[in-house]
Amino acid sequence: MKSVGSISVVFLGFAFLNTAALGAGERAMSSGTQAYIVAVDGNDENPGTQEQPWRTIQHAVDRLQPGETAYIREGLYQDPVVIEKSGAPDRYITLENYPGEHPVIDPAFKFGSAIRVSADYIRIRGLEIRNCKPQPGRRGDSGALTIFSSHHCVAERNTIHHIIGAQGETGYGRPSTGIYIADSDDITIQNNTVYDIVGHSESKGILTDTVSNVAIRRNLVYFCDKEGIRLVTYERDSNNFVEGNITLSNNMGIAVNMCFVQNHTDTVRNNFTGWNCSHGMQIKHTINTLVTHNTAYGNQYAGLRFNDRPFNYYAVVKNNILSNNLPAWSIVDRENFNETVDYDFYQYRPGNLLAWFNWSEADKCYSLADIQKKTAATATIGTTYEVHGKEGDPLFVNPEGYDFRLRGGSPARGAADDGKEMGALEGELTLVGAEMAYGLAKIPDLGELKLRVESSSSESEKGRAANAVDQTYGTYWEVDATKDTRRDIILGLPGERPHELTFITLTKAESRDNYYRQFRLYVDDGSGQWKLVPEPPEHPFVGYTSQEGINNGETWALPAGTMARRVKIELVSGYGNIIQLPEVRVYAGKTPGPAGR
Repeated sequence: MKSVGSISVVFLGFAFLNTAALGAGERAMSSGTQAYIVAVDGNDENPGTQEQPWRTIQHAVDRLQPGETAYIREGLYQDPVVIEKSGAPDRYITLENYPGEHPVIDPAFKFGSAIRVSADYIRIRGLEIRNCKPQPGRRGDSGALTIFSSHHCVAERNTIHHIIGAQGETGYGRPSTGIYIADSDDITIQNNTVYDIVGHSESKGILTDTVSNVAIRRNLVYFCDKEGIRLVTYERDSNNFVEGNITLSNNMGIAVNMCFVQNHTDTVRNNFTGWNCSHGMQIKHTINTLVTHNTAYGNQYAGLRFNDRPFNYYAVVKNNILSNNLPAWSIVDRENFNETVDYDFYQYRPGNLLAWFNWSEADKCYSLADIQKKTAATATIGTTYEVHGKEGDPLFVNPEGYDFRLRGGSPARGAADDGKEMGALEGELTLVGAEMAYGLAKIPDLGELKLRVESSSSESEKGRAANAVDQTYGTYWEVDATKDTRRDIILGLPGERPHELTFITLTKAESRDNYYRQFRLYVDDGSGQWKLVPEPPEHPFVGYTSQEGINNGETWALPAGTMARRVKIELVSGYGNIIQLPEVRVYAGKTPGPAGR
């Protein structure tokens, strides 16, 4: 197969003009890499040169040999790609964006996966993948980028978004996933931006399933209907790492689940997880999990949760900052064994629940002293928790400006068991996302608006309308559908000018019987006239239930140009006569990442 003889000259010129902007792979292009070109105006009968590029990515994949690269030029590619030919050690087969250009793989909701890899030594770099949706059918996960039964594969600097779940033959349906790795080993997922993974209560940004030696690092993940990142290894014997990621405004930030092997460690470190609708981090059904040097901030429920069934063994939790979560901890100790919890920093609001260690009122903790006293008195705990723990204000540089570094006088500085600062380390949480633009000093601003309730058609004594915007876990706005035919709430937005809305989140109630079902959304741009927001056909405005195959999750992307000074939500129907809406979140402005609007 003929390589592109002139390519080194072409790209040397580009590197000279813009060397600082190029990643390692792009710089390699200028050093004579065996390379071919794919372009939307090409032809698969061509030789794949700069002057005569190929047309389809699949044709490039079928022709590439170990050590070769296909550079994808600007444009829209709609055909899914299946990679079944392997590279070799030190000779990866690579699909990569042409330097400075922005290729997009968009299956237009006809397929669940845009790229499926079942091969070894493969690298996917610098692509945008969007608009995937699994077709109705059997139960099972589907990833926009799927790596299955493979080893030594790398996915980096990709932007993956607008991936929607589907109904299925059973009521469970088919969740969507941004990046899905299954039955694979030695996989690296780094510097990707993954968002808007929705349409099912089990939709996840990055999911592993039966894997070993996996590194998930420096990814930016937000707006997922379940976890931003979930690590599942089952009985694979290896060490795995979730490190240096930022997970924001998902249902849950990071979860380690079903990791059973005793002589390996799954490490969660140097991550920032914030403003998630439930937990920042969760450890569930694991053996040997290390959770260290993470910062969990402003999560709607626990900053860190130990799931209570069936077990957790030998967990080590240390050197984390748990700040302004409600509560910091949710730990049911009866199912945790031989755990170590120490050297963590707590910031919490006075009077709020800080932690609990069982379901009884007597096991709830409202201060660090409570944690120390009650864990010391609990027979199933081997050692007292937080002997060296701290509480107070960690003195972030500017949390309102999304700078979560520690000031010079912070009590968390030098207080970790390794002599370093508690929480995520600035030098380790950096260059995050596909643009490598974010870190502890610059957590992305997703544009969440401060809402106020202007009116509601009704409310109950316990379910006041104001609860829908109070950002407090366990409260809700409640309507009785037998008495209220309107079932609407009007929310005012800040400022004097209309905002261009991007996303809306409607969380679901504790009991399935109280879920909203269908809703309508209206906006008023300041004219005093309500306009109905059209629902996307691929993701209707329908709430989640496990019944009837309807699994539409909690977060919706709104059409471009949705301008509003006020929004009105009308609960058309529910799954019972009493409908509860715990929280509404509305977002505006440009979302992070090269594909953000």
